Amino acid sequence: MFTVPASPHDSVEKDFRVYLDGVLPILDQFIRTNEVWNNTSSKIFLDELPPTDFDLSVVYNNLGHTYKKVGNFKKALDHFNVSIDLYLKPSESKHIININRKLGCVYNNKGLVSRDLREFDDALEYINKSLALRHADGTLSEKQGQLLAIERSYCHENLGILYKDTCKYELAVHHLEQTLDIRKKNLP
Repeated sequence: MFTVPASPHDSVEKDFRVYLDGVLPILDQFIRTNEVWNNTSSKIFLDELPPTDFDLSVVYNNLGHTYKKVGNFKKALDHFNVSIDLYLKPSESKHIININRKLGCVYNNKGLVSRDLREFDDALEYINKSLALRHADGTLSEKQGQLLAIERSYCHENLGILYKDTCKYELAVHHLEQTLDIRKKNLP
């Protein structure tokens, strides 16, 4: 009977598997603890802010993004909706200039969650809303204009991926080429 001699790599692979069996549960617990801490700290922050504070919109957007990352898409959409409602609420805030950019970010995030849920029509609507909010009006400094252009490129990239997912390849290529053009002009 012929037997294959043991390779020195066999013991290394075995040791590595034992290591992974010990490390993966610890890593999983770390990720879960970090999620709880982030949500707890954000909720504490929400409790401390007055209900009219502009930063509430930002916190709700960040919570929505966190829920998206952990796969809780319903909670993500709920938080994005609250963020959008807060941004659209009339305000005497000094931050009015930033509202379109931040609202564009929330719509983009909501579009990404809709894409993850395979609700492509909704995703298209939200990402297009985000794109519409990210056009310069000629009053921005050069640096602000570049930042806005880069944000616009993310919308085009997300539209390109969305169109690829729906097999509309010509539109996908169009938006991905726009992404590339914008980034070539605005990134070092």
